[in-house]
Amino acid sequence: MLGPGTDQPLSAPTVALGHVHAVSGSQATVGLLTAALTGADRTTVTVGKFVKIETRKAALVGVVTEAAIQYASDHAARGYGAVAHVDLVGEIDQRDGEARFRRGVTDYPTIGDIVLSLANAELRIIFGGSGAVTINIGCLQQASSVAVSIEIDEMLSKHFAVLGSIGVGKSSVVAQILLETMRARPELRIFLLDAHNEYERCFGDRAHVVNPANLRLPFWLFNFEEIVDVIFGGGDETSSAGLVPDSLGADVMGSGGRDLRRTPDFCSFCNRFDRGARA
Repeated sequence: MLGPGTDQPLSAPTVALGHVHAVSGSQATVGLLTAALTGADRTTVTVGKFVKIETRKAALVGVVTEAAIQYASDHAARGYGAVAHVDLVGEIDQRDGEARFRRGVTDYPTIGDIVLSLANAELRIIFGGSGAVTINIGCLQQASSVAVSIEIDEMLSKHFAVLGSIGVGKSSVVAQILLETMRARPELRIFLLDAHNEYERCFGDRAHVVNPANLRLPFWLFNFEEIVDVIFGGGDETSSAGLVPDSLGADVMGSGGRDLRRTPDFCSFCNRFDRGARA
């Protein structure tokens, strides 16, 4: 098979799975050939598998989202045994003599376009990165021989999430991404909020672990209520009607001219300070 608009081979020939029978928005309906359903490529026509649709300009990449036997006898007579719905996610084309993948579709398929299984070489074009600084995070579930890479700058410039049910390894994936990122870009500084203490042992001497036992904060960072809590441990407070003891009789004004002497926290602070001084 030749790359669109070029005489350079894009990948090895693959067996036809079917043909496009309908196009709607970002989805195509594919008539699956009976021969594909019973042959060696039958495992490629199920949900989650990648396929490609050959157009005159590019090879469109899609993911099978549904497959079912829905065709009548006249379709069976023409060799079709089932129908599949395919979500179009991107396309592979030739730019500067090199096959590259890009998200989105610029040239929609037409009725009758051939549908093929996606070869491993093409999967590597999609998931292998574009030559920028990349990190490897594992292998593709649909093809274990295909490594999955992420472009660091592309990843860090966007919001992203690691999703999955309990126990599937989300924390391990996050640790792997961070470790590979630090290896590839040692000048980066990463701030990790670890509420459940899952990552303390993952990074060894590369990480400076801050916890309540070694955390040191300057007093100027606290507001008045926090200073009171640090000094007295957040005990009971007195009524805001209390007066400032004579030992601390100077005016104490807060931001905006608010008299802190009439606040519950300050009254509690002053009363305790005065009792301690008298003792």
